[in-house]
Parts: sequence; structure tokens; C-alpha cells
Amino acid sequence: GEPLPMFHLVDELITPVVAWRDREGEPDLSQGRLQVFGAVCGGLHALEDLHLGTPTRVRDSARDAMSRTNSRRLILSAGRPVPALTPYSNLRAARMIVEGG
Repeated sequence: GEPLPMFHLVDELITPVVAWRDREGEPDLSQGRLQVFGAVCGGLHALEDLHLGTPTRVRDSARDAMSRTNSRRLILSAGRPVPALTPYSNLRAARMIVEGG
């Protein structure tokens, strides 16, 4: 993917959370977490995982994000808003993974 503009400056910020489209560009979630003071917010692709995917795909992507971050300082979400018609079953799958299901 293409590097995000000015992500190299994020290590100068003392913010509780940094969100970016980690599934659409660089850095990936694990690399970005190394540069962030607080938590990272991401791990799911808004369109490919949540909107067009299946609950299984959502669970797989969520587990991958949790593995990349050792489930620490991670807020599992999409890097951008999800379409309004995103299947509820996919949103529920993401929630269930976070809740330990």
C-alpha cells in the first residue's frame, strides 16, 4: 500500500487513540502501533470485510488484527465509516470477537 501522508509525525503526538485506514495503506496495524503513544483504532476493512464480507471473514480479519497487536492497545474498528446497509451479521461478528466469542 501507499504510505499515509505525515504518519511519520504521529510519534510526536501524545494522543489516546490514532485511527487510519490500516487495511488500505501503510503502515499496517502492527507497524503503526509501534509509533503510537496510545491505542490504535482499526484492523477491519470497511468495504471488503464488513460491508461485502461474511461473518467468517470478519472474524478472521479481527483475529488477525488482535494477533498483530497482541490484543493490546487495540480498538477494533474499520478505518473509515461503514456503509449504512452493512449486514448486521457482519457487525455482530466483530462485536462477538471483541467480547470473546
